[in-house]
Amino acid sequence: MNEDKVQILFGNKTRKQHLRKQLAEAVSALNRNSSFTIDMTGNNYTMAYADDENKVFKIHFPANHQLLSGMNKKESEQFFYTSLTSFPGAPCIEDTVDARTLEKIGENCYLQKGETYQIEAMNTNRYYTLQNGNYLQLADTLQAGRSVQNLFTMQADNRIEANVTLRLYGQKKIDFSIPLHKLLEFCRANGCKVFAGIESAGASSIKGTAILLNQAQGYSHTMSFEVDPRILNRPEAYKIKTDLYTFAPVHNIESIFFENQR
Repeated sequence: MNEDKVQILFGNKTRKQHLRKQLAEAVSALNRNSSFTIDMTGNNYTMAYADDENKVFKIHFPANHQLLSGMNKKESEQFFYTSLTSFPGAPCIEDTVDARTLEKIGENCYLQKGETYQIEAMNTNRYYTLQNGNYLQLADTLQAGRSVQNLFTMQADNRIEANVTLRLYGQKKIDFSIPLHKLLEFCRANGCKVFAGIESAGASSIKGTAILLNQAQGYSHTMSFEVDPRILNRPEAYKIKTDLYTFAPVHNIESIFFENQR
């Protein structure tokens, strides 16, 4: 348990001797009237139990995917791939927006400011255009960077395919194609929030990074991408090229990915 950073406390004390016996006695004392709470602070969970005499034992453990799932990195990657390729997809949900949440930031461009992750440029922002009195998802080659970001933070066109290189443990990889919206919806269905940031926006290439963060399980998938902005006008004719790394511990992402970007 020390390796997994799991800590068991009886009262306010950690017992290292006869731990199994102490835990068995504490569990046997619980009944249907015993209280149970679970809280998350930062990247750690605390489960607390109390019996009729209000004697408490607590279990502290990190939000760690390998600990919670029982799978190692290699097993998690294989499970991700097989689950993704068999994922039936999620129904398209029509986007509705409250005009009061929008800020005009350019010629017929409106920002719905979202959350940020570590740096301002990595966010869940959404961009809209006003047409015939309706606010619609921005998809304009004249504002290609913002429009491409929308493909990640909003609903991507069903016709847009991603050419994915899934990077695996041991310097291995799997190459495959999948609709971008299906990839993102699969990750969302598994508890991830999608943050995206545009690194460069040229006439023939948009480059950026998406972080798919699962705070509850302490991991993120990191996806670098590159795409021709003409995909916005001809989504069936172009594909997004992506490099995908899965199940990186949150503390690794925070310490490595952002250290040179603050």
